[in-house]
Amino acid sequence: MSSLIVRLLPLALLAFFFFSGKEKITNIGIQARDIALEYKASIDIQEMVKMLRLSLIDEPRPPRDFIAFLEENAATSRAKRGIDPWGSEYQLAKTFGQGLKIRSCGPDRECGTDDDVEAEVRNEDGLLVGGGGSMDTIEKKIVSLLDNLTGKNHDTN
Repeated sequence: MSSLIVRLLPLALLAFFFFSGKEKITNIGIQARDIALEYKASIDIQEMVKMLRLSLIDEPRPPRDFIAFLEENAATSRAKRGIDPWGSEYQLAKTFGQGLKIRSCGPDRECGTDDDVEAEVRNEDGLLVGGGGSMDTIEKKIVSLLDNLTGKNHDTN
């Protein structure tokens, strides 16, 4: 469903351009850009979670230098650089107990704020867990943007 919404977003933006004022169009454009950047960060983090989970099976300790780990193991050039879409380094953060998360500090470039993009790699008990980033949040933002564009409710639930 989200891929359909992502495909329809540019068409909705074009249609909206003809029916709205310049200020509202600029605001919608900024929101669409922010959603796209968050989506990129989530995709990067999903790749990193998979790499790190495989690594933790062989060596239970996380890498000391996360960026060097990414340079050696990442499949995509964007993830290899270890830089998120906003220009900050991705971080491997320890949580409670043995927990690990991969985090982008988001657009404000400050970790620990509401705009962070992150996924859990290992829970506090040391068990490996799946980490999908924040795709549900991104889908909700896209739906909200479409609602603003069209004045209709596109709730997918």
